[in-house]
Amino acid sequence: MQAIYTAAQHKLPVVFVVMRNGEYSVLKSFAALENTPGVPGLELPGLDIAAIAAGFGCRAVDVDSTDKLAHEFTAALAADGPTVIVVPTKPQPARLGWQGSEPIQQGRLDRTAIALIPRNGRIRHG
Repeated sequence: MQAIYTAAQHKLPVVFVVMRNGEYSVLKSFAALENTPGVPGLELPGLDIAAIAAGFGCRAVDVDSTDKLAHEFTAALAADGPTVIVVPTKPQPARLGWQGSEPIQQGRLDRTAIALIPRNGRIRHG
């Protein structure tokens, strides 16, 4: 959320695509890995990311199909300032540590990603 706030304050031309699953999956998985299941505060059913982003001053939309995602992403590229596109997903356990007999491969995104995409495709330095 800090990155979204900063982008809004500076009117940065970025598109945020946020995968929303209604929980803090990585911490739930970490709690299970540490044999401490049932940690409170990890269910986030009422978190309205689009409303928070709009409150910061961003253009923000929820999408429910790949067609809407493509349409809103294209619109975001032409917007003045940042856009937040929220995509609902189903909660899935994050894969931490060892799963069965195979370790997680380092450097591989598994299920969740947040993308920051400058409109011109280039990262500004300085």
